[in-house]
Amino acid sequence: MSKVLNTVLDNINNKTVNTFRFDTSSEKVIFNLHNKNENITEISFEGVMSFFYVDSERDAHISNQAKETTEELKSIQYYKDGIGEFMSVNPRAIEHLDEDEVAFRDMVSIPNFALEMKDSSIFIEAERITIDGNTYIV
Repeated sequence: MSKVLNTVLDNINNKTVNTFRFDTSSEKVIFNLHNKNENITEISFEGVMSFFYVDSERDAHISNQAKETTEELKSIQYYKDGIGEFMSVNPRAIEHLDEDEVAFRDMVSIPNFALEMKDSSIFIEAERITIDGNTYIV
């Protein structure tokens, strides 16, 4: 499955992101992309358990927002065994928890998709991905 999926994902690289949205109520992250030929591609990550958005140039993006309105998806990759362990924790909240209240292992996410854009990355932990109506369970 991962070989087929990675071949499909390789054909999506270098498209412009029209929109992307995080729909936490239905556990989805949805992207609408197009290329120079105006072919639209919709990618829906479903059964999303976690996502991490990392923007190394956040302040520059805010100040240049009027100049640059498009974002290019440079690459999208699927990792069968995940891309590493991620954890986002509010240290002050942890100080007030008892050891029995929460296990740290329950707070760890192992994203299996990595999307690279110009100055940002999105890491997504999802159960399946739908690309233009074709669903792949991962």
